[in-house]
Amino acid sequence: SERLIELGAPYLRIVSISYIFTAFSMAASTMLRSINKTKAPMLFTIISVFINAICNYIFIFGKLGVPSLLANGAAIGTIIARVVEFLLILFYLIFHELTPQFEMKYLAPGIVVFSQSFLALFVGLLLAVDRSTSFLTRLYVSKAKSYEFIFSYAIAIIPIVLIQSILFFLIGIIR
Repeated sequence: SERLIELGAPYLRIVSISYIFTAFSMAASTMLRSINKTKAPMLFTIISVFINAICNYIFIFGKLGVPSLLANGAAIGTIIARVVEFLLILFYLIFHELTPQFEMKYLAPGIVVFSQSFLALFVGLLLAVDRSTSFLTRLYVSKAKSYEFIFSYAIAIIPIVLIQSILFFLIGIIR
């Protein structure tokens, strides 16, 4: 229905920010489970779920002086929970003794490649969704060629990819 789309579209735009953090957390949790370190990922997921529930309560219903944000509040709560989970796993990987082949200096390149692939997929999905709405309208109205539009979407993720690559390679060097 129109009302559902009206509420759901902004939620998806906001919550999509959490996908980058979720991708890293899921990959790192799976890696930890594969070397029989199951308690930490489970604990971090439980903490994240509780943080998400508390933030949802605060942001959806407008508690503790925060205005009621309804569906957008749920998206913000999810982002906060995912960032906390990401940070917990990141600190665990940096400061906890792991099997040598799973040290951050060996994992950083793989994480960068995985994250960049995830970003490319995310931008591709965003572009595919946008094509059915305003993308074609802008394409027909503008004097720009179709490859220029696609190139502009690709350029938007380059700073994210560069920052992400530098961050993980620095972590790999430090560790």
